Amino acid sequence: MKNQERLGLNDRRYREIVYASDNVLTLKKRVHELYSSVPIDLNGEICGLLGLDGRESLLDIGCGIGDFLVHLRKVQKHTGQLWGGDISSGVFREAKVKTTQENLRINFFEGSIVQLPFVRKQFDAVTALHMLSHVPLGQALKECHRVLSEQGKFIATANSLYSYPHVDKYRSMAFKMMH
Repeated sequence: MKNQERLGLNDRRYREIVYASDNVLTLKKRVHELYSSVPIDLNGEICGLLGLDGRESLLDIGCGIGDFLVHLRKVQKHTGQLWGGDISSGVFREAKVKTTQENLRINFFEGSIVQLPFVRKQFDAVTALHMLSHVPLGQALKECHRVLSEQGKFIATANSLYSYPHVDKYRSMAFKMMH
């Protein structure tokens, strides 16, 4: 089922509602923090799984409000190049201003995961957190693989009623494509 059919919205309207600002994603994050039955420090867990030494270049696709990238800089003291992208700059507008004011050196770009504006093998790590169910999976994984270095690490998470039934498919496609 296509995303716009599932949502009852076309892509443009969906972006206008959800990604025009950081309001919706910030609210979702806050609700999760307050009401999760099993609280988890997802950013910390992802960092642990990636096993970063702090100097890697990292791309966070579907970065939303940029909280994972901020966590890398502020909590993990990551010094490597950090990039975050999302389908609409509205969702990370405030994060971009704040991280610039705080001199966190985080780069943000507006764009699609199926056509990333980076050269082959540019990143040591690529993350796709809670967003694979919103994009054409095969194209997205292919593009992540293209920008990932030979020994690079890829992590994706799923947190959606629509993605849970597909987690095994996501996992097998990612393992097959990324080795």
